[in-house]
Amino acid sequence: MFSFILIIFFVSITILAIKMRKRPSSTGRPYKCSYVICILLVLNWLLYFAGFYTILPLQIADIMFTPIWLILSFLGLLIAFIEYKRSMGIAVPIAWLSIISLVFSLVLYGIGKM
Repeated sequence: MFSFILIIFFVSITILAIKMRKRPSSTGRPYKCSYVICILLVLNWLLYFAGFYTILPLQIADIMFTPIWLILSFLGLLIAFIEYKRSMGIAVPIAWLSIISLVFSLVLYGIGKM
């Protein structure tokens, strides 16, 4: 049930981005790095929910998990800020994914250090 809700969430963000991009107010196509960051954020969420990090040994998973999430979150926020004036249709979904990922990684990091 939870997976179904997440799939609907990601599909709705994608549809929103496509519809907002077709509006005449957008001044141009998004940068390629915007697409790359969006794909990496979605891939990171899919890997997390598929249990990829639990398959890895504990030391490797601890080294990989938090830095990847934080780096992707900050890059996503940076790209959303750069992209906002050029193409708001992709800047908004990237910003929301980045904020959710950042909060999620900080909460999990805090819970893990208790």
